[in-house]
Amino acid sequence: MKRLALLAALTASFFLYALPVQAAYIDPSVMTYAIQAIAGIVIALSTFFGVYAGRIRQRFRGGESRKNDERDDLEFHDPRDGSLRKTAVPFMEPAEDLPREKPKPDLVYALFLAFSLSFMFCFYEPLQIFFTNLIEFDYEFRNIIGWITLLFFIAFALLALLFFLSGKLSKKLFYLLFFLGSWLFFAMYVQGTILISDLPSTSGAAPDWSQYGKQELQSLLLYGSFFVIGLVLLRLLKKKFWAFAGYGSLFVAGILAVTLAVTCVRNDGMRRSVISPRISRDDLNLVSSNRNFIILVMDAMDSMTFKTMTETDDPEYKEYFEDFTYYPDTLAGYPYTRFSLPLILSGEWFENRQSFTEFSTAALKNSKLFSSLEEQGYSMSLYENEVICEDRSFLRFTNITDTRFEIENPVRFMEDELRMSFYMFMPYQLKKYTPDVFARLADQASTADLFSWDNIRIHDYFKENGMETTEDSRFVYIHAKGAHLPFEYDRDLNRIPEEENPTYIGSVEGTITLIHEYLDLLKKTGAYDNSVIIIMGDHGYVENDRSIGRQNPLLLVKGFGEHHPFAESGRSVSFGDLMEAYRLLQDGASSETLFPYGRERSRRYLYYTRENEITEAELKDAPAWETESMRRTGREFNRE
Repeated sequence: MKRLALLAALTASFFLYALPVQAAYIDPSVMTYAIQAIAGIVIALSTFFGVYAGRIRQRFRGGESRKNDERDDLEFHDPRDGSLRKTAVPFMEPAEDLPREKPKPDLVYALFLAFSLSFMFCFYEPLQIFFTNLIEFDYEFRNIIGWITLLFFIAFALLALLFFLSGKLSKKLFYLLFFLGSWLFFAMYVQGTILISDLPSTSGAAPDWSQYGKQELQSLLLYGSFFVIGLVLLRLLKKKFWAFAGYGSLFVAGILAVTLAVTCVRNDGMRRSVISPRISRDDLNLVSSNRNFIILVMDAMDSMTFKTMTETDDPEYKEYFEDFTYYPDTLAGYPYTRFSLPLILSGEWFENRQSFTEFSTAALKNSKLFSSLEEQGYSMSLYENEVICEDRSFLRFTNITDTRFEIENPVRFMEDELRMSFYMFMPYQLKKYTPDVFARLADQASTADLFSWDNIRIHDYFKENGMETTEDSRFVYIHAKGAHLPFEYDRDLNRIPEEENPTYIGSVEGTITLIHEYLDLLKKTGAYDNSVIIIMGDHGYVENDRSIGRQNPLLLVKGFGEHHPFAESGRSVSFGDLMEAYRLLQDGASSETLFPYGRERSRRYLYYTRENEITEAELKDAPAWETESMRRTGREFNRE
């Protein structure tokens, strides 16, 4: 018993201090912070009480346990003098030939393991992923908690049934399954909560798994060593191993529950959004016969790729973009979409002084671009799934309403949650079979009437609906997938299956086709000449998803009434210059006069490698495409 207690204590210490705290979000109508924390503590303490239950009972009984040789006192009257006397008789052992009750299998401990496995795989991990990526999902906690709870109970019931039936069929089968379940549980726990710093992207593109040899070796050593440790413990502890595995799994489940609660508090997980925006396709094809201010953001459109295509492969592209000025020397603000979009629309830099949700909400609410357009009488539409604004000012856009999402397909949702947990907990050798799990989860609330950034869906919408006009001045902002991962388009905007190896160049060509068709529709409706049109990438592209290397996005600009051949400007541009350019364009400036800066200037670029850690780089007196010229300034913006 002492040895078992020591092993339990050592295991508890390891899990308690090794576990990194992640984020969570819990609905107050289902479970409060206090209940979560208390539940975790109670489950964690169960290991201690389980190990010492016998001693605790003994202490309450007076310190001595009853032995098999106990003697019971019997009273009788002595016939000699009639006095009451006591005597003791030995405790009678049962006869050898009496049937003994067969020992029951350790089903209770197996049920502990089944509960813990189901909790970690089907409850903790889905919530942990959701709570640490709140702004990536359209749906809310209330939309998913019922389905996640149902998934947990289904998993627990199936595992419990498996253990029960195996115990009925064969003790050897029962204990084999118990041992394998224990081995997988503890190995998956370490794999999915500690060895997660180098996970490949889950955006949908298949990672280059040849770059993850180190991680595959770690997984192999992890699962192999835990299997050997399990065999050693089984040999040392013998029958006590099953109690150790059962109580140990409960302890880990308790730690996960407490972690979920703590991270919930850290991330204000109980907070409900001020609004839950429904971004519809309403007015997507509506333009003004008076004035239009149009921004087309094509995700991951790289400037140098576009330049090469216009000069060598596809010179006719210059005809597509006559009347535009092309600024190849454009430096983005960030390497990824989330931080880039508030900068594009407000001119504000996110420097990690507050949560990104708070920053983005304030930046968009107070955007000078939106205010000036409203003052000039523009009606505004924003077709953007990634912009975060938790303020009712977001409802200023004609296509956005306050609504609540529901999960469209609960079966698919639960399936994708299982695939995500599989991706997180399984060894690297198996992760390669679920590369698009995050993208699938983020798309659960999509419906036919909502805006989708998919190039083909946007193309099909305009093909079916054409363009309509109104006399009111219009601001239209459309963020399309462009050439973002995963690549799936060809030049004619056909969707290419993954097994046919679609390319980045194909996605760029398909994006240019989409833009060209949009411009043609504007010309046909007579809205082209009276439109300011800005075509840009939110960031550039480089293979292997490096932060540095994505800093040079596409930028094409046309002002009101401009007519000239495709022009290329050598002016130096930063995303920090965009707000002034917007103002000049509204006042009637031509696209060639927007940016007064030459190459001799310093431009900033902020990138991040880990959550809440942003580093500033500087590009001085060098073109934006010269990645090797980027230098760290030494300034970092880190927030706990």
